[in-house]
Amino acid sequence: MAAVALAVLLPALGFGVLATLRAADGQRAAAEERLRDTARALALAVEREIGRTTSALQAFATSPVFKAAPALADREAALAQAQALVGLVGNVSIAAPDGTVEVTTIEPLTTPQTLRLRSLDLVAHVVATGEPGVGNVVRGAVTARWIIPIIVPVRAEGGSAGLVIAGALNTEHVRQLLAAWDLDVANFAALTDARNVVVARSDAAHGQVV
Repeated sequence: MAAVALAVLLPALGFGVLATLRAADGQRAAAEERLRDTARALALAVEREIGRTTSALQAFATSPVFKAAPALADREAALAQAQALVGLVGNVSIAAPDGTVEVTTIEPLTTPQTLRLRSLDLVAHVVATGEPGVGNVVRGAVTARWIIPIIVPVRAEGGSAGLVIAGALNTEHVRQLLAAWDLDVANFAALTDARNVVVARSDAAHGQVV
């Protein structure tokens, strides 16, 4: 039996899905074809999840609570709307262009503004380009859980990014997406970020490498 591996890059995200399959000698071509289909389908499933989260955050960024950006005139209203998104996109933070958190769903509204987003390079990229961004896997600043950060800009008058909104995919959720494909015990699928760091695996080794 030989191990066959195939990686598929998610366009424009820098993430890749790797799938492996044990194949008997003489059946490598057939195994590669099955792998190709599996890896592409897994990549599309992860990309859809990232797209869903990004779209929800972008819709939030157009809310009237941000009409005074870069100021946040009604913090309580902003928090209430962010909390309404938690079930869809996980915890949500609203931050200044330098990454200083103004409001977050995992901290009391009265928390002093000393918390900063972890992916400051991603924040800078989103502010500079005015476009959403997906970052490499990091530990959440408060939860310490491994997450894939997703950040979108809140446009101020004139079109520049007055604030940013940060959400994330939990790596355990990504593992569940991969595991749902029910590969047999000898095979696994994995997601890697742009640094080739393993973000999630479909098998029991997930907890050892993530």
